[in-house]
Amino acid sequence: PHQFSGGQRQRILIAMALAGEPDVLLADEPTTALDATVQDQILTLLGDLNRETGTALVLITHNMGVVARACERVLVMYGGTVVEDGPTAEVLTRPRHPYTAGLLAAVPRLATPSGTRLTGIPGSPPDLTLLGDGCAFADRCTLAEDRCRTATPPLARVAGDVRVACLPAVGRTEPLPAPAPPVRIDRPAPGAVVLEADGLTKTYGGRGARRRGVPALDGVSLTLREGETLGIVGESG
Repeated sequence: PHQFSGGQRQRILIAMALAGEPDVLLADEPTTALDATVQDQILTLLGDLNRETGTALVLITHNMGVVARACERVLVMYGGTVVEDGPTAEVLTRPRHPYTAGLLAAVPRLATPSGTRLTGIPGSPPDLTLLGDGCAFADRCTLAEDRCRTATPPLARVAGDVRVACLPAVGRTEPLPAPAPPVRIDRPAPGAVVLEADGLTKTYGGRGARRRGVPALDGVSLTLREGETLGIVGESG
């Protein structure tokens, strides 16, 4: 097993879980180590299993794209509690809780110009051993009021099937304030070359009846400069 990549091992474990045709499948970050094409295949397989066999599926994930792609409902958690709960399309397009809105604002988008700083949520997550009364998100929240630091907000229905644990959000009709616009960072002048490869190749030899080698790299050339980040994209495994 140590010779398999992380993506290959993950796919094997998913196949083992699906082989038993479970009534409920609890999947914790099932597509983390997979590239986009294999991730889509796994999510399609899970969706087919859900429809054809009735297997209920719980996806635990940080990936909003996976939530939008595969989930009918979503629970957003912060500090160990549910802060927003509702139909996926409603929660992702009209977030009521400031934490949900902050998460969505922080999602990278392909249309964003290179060099743009991601929109973050100020502050740090709470120490779960020191939580007391009040909202766990209050110290990071732009809508926080004095009562938010003394009263624990209940999970209350605010619209249709959407429930939110936020005192300022209950009874609020206007949308949440838009987050601050992304900040464009000026890139420094290109630095000195620190890594350069020209026509790089790598072939793994076959074993047993499979004598033919497996080409992993075939004529790959790249240049990396000081202070630069280079992305290498391809299928996992």
